[in-house]
Amino acid sequence: MIDTVIDVERLSASVGRYSLSLVRSKPAAEDLAQESWSRALPALREGGGHANPEALLLRVARNVWIDGLRRDARKAKLMKEAHSEEAAIDRPLLAMELAPVFAALNAFLPKLQRTVFLLRDVLGYSIKETAARLGTSEGAVKAAHVRARRSLALVQGALSREEGPGLPADENERIEAHLMADAYARGDIGTLVALANGEARMQARQMPMQGAASHAAPRNRRAAPTEAMWSAGSLSQAA
Repeated sequence: MIDTVIDVERLSASVGRYSLSLVRSKPAAEDLAQESWSRALPALREGGGHANPEALLLRVARNVWIDGLRRDARKAKLMKEAHSEEAAIDRPLLAMELAPVFAALNAFLPKLQRTVFLLRDVLGYSIKETAARLGTSEGAVKAAHVRARRSLALVQGALSREEGPGLPADENERIEAHLMADAYARGDIGTLVALANGEARMQARQMPMQGAASHAAPRNRRAAPTEAMWSAGSLSQAA
């Protein structure tokens, strides 16, 4: 039972401290305490009041906090599901958009150069990581990277034609470009690197274009292939 103003102040301080211990934020703790009072008031007023108002307030505060956590978890789950559905729709479109870019890279850059370019400028691998991934020396990676950047003007030219970027006439080359774009869109870095380096071309031609299992977790991509290409090309020309 709450008899005096002093009791109210004591209870307010108690529920305030408890709320702060739950949410670790003063504004959020104030909101939680206010909501707890609002929900507990009917029970505090009924039948001459509650026998242990402090215990009631703290229990209500805890329940309000748990309800908030559940609400946040449901919201996060819904957002994640919506994002996954959106990504599933976007992946095929991204693959179609990027296929001409990979076709141009395949046409103008030898396999080591295009693989190094993808690892270094698109995927953000270091020289050391790239060398380890390809089983070659850091010197070979540096040399291939320099040559790749010098050749990017040819790739950019092919993609800047008035009629727009196209795909190769050769069916196998078209398939390879589509498979590389699809692997990039799915985050399947292992397949992308194998295709670029010529290690999996025959096997890849027999793979489904979409829905294949990912063989390697994607790194944080530094740039999309087109962005990396224009940026690297500008750096090469400036040098």
